[in-house]
Parts: sequence; C-alpha cells; structure tokens
Amino acid sequence: MKLYSKLEITQSDTPELPCCTQNLQSNDEDIELIETSFSQASNIAEDERSALYYIAGYVAFKENIGVDLSENATPLPTEGEYLELVSRGKLSHPPSDLFDLSMYYYSFFKSRKQKCCQKIFLEAYEEIYISTDYYFEKIESINRRFSNCFFKAFVKKECSEIKNDSQKKNTMKRKLDN
Repeated sequence: MKLYSKLEITQSDTPELPCCTQNLQSNDEDIELIETSFSQASNIAEDERSALYYIAGYVAFKENIGVDLSENATPLPTEGEYLELVSRGKLSHPPSDLFDLSMYYYSFFKSRKQKCCQKIFLEAYEEIYISTDYYFEKIESINRRFSNCFFKAFVKKECSEIKNDSQKKNTMKRKLDN
C-alpha cells in the first residue's frame, strides 16, 4: 500500500477507455459471452480448475462462507484434492455452488478480449449469478473478489510477457552490437 500511496493519480489523469463507457446490455458480444460461459466452463483445463478451486476457497474464507466436509458431505472434487497436500493456512474449501460460479466467471473473463475495465466484468458476473439458482448474501463483494483475483493474474501474466519480450530484445541488441 505504501507504493500505491506514492502514485499521484487524479481522476483527470486517467483516460476514459471506450470499454468503460459501454453498457453491458448494449454490447451483443458480451451478452453472447455470458450465455456461452456456462458451456465453456466445461472446457477449462484441469490445472486452471485447481487454481479456481483455490481462489474460490480464498473467497469462501474471506466472505465467511463455509462448506460441510463431514462424512455425510459430498466428496472433495478432483480439483480440490491437491489442497489436502499443501499447507493453506485458514483457507476454506468452497461450497460447490461457489466453485461452479468461479468457473462461469472465469470462462467469461478468459473469453472477453478487452480487459480494460472492471465495471463490465462486475456487470457480467451479476448477470451470470442471476442466471443461476445460487444464493449468496454478499454477492457484490464475492463478485469483486473474483474479479480482483482474475485481474491480478492477468496483469502478472502480461507483465511477465512484457519483461520476457524486453529481455529478448536486449539480448538481440547486444548480439547485433557485438
């Protein structure tokens, strides 16, 4: 947080991005992505599912959403089995509805080309949530946590790729200079 406090960004400094000014309901492409997010969730790779299970567990912990892991409860899904092998502090196992919701949200996030504004994603997550029969008391907070996690992973990946590209260019430049 100390680093963020050093930044002096005011509202006038931030450009208004075209995707932030769009309304979700007026964008047919986003509506179609919402509709396909349910079917596309089944195409998520196993390692991504494990990561989503972990993220859903984080959200469950932060929002104090418990799951029953007694003998009468449903068995742990394959995606969550690895969590038994690692130390995860106070991290919770997410309810299956929350895990499913995370996959629908991630499917939308992954499918949408423009990732410039959280507003559209939160609106889409609300639409996806409404389309399910799930009920969570603090859904706005849950949606924001999922969005923050996905954007954090996206930014890390993009920064890593930019860094790798920069290193490759510097290496090529040094070779050409020699």
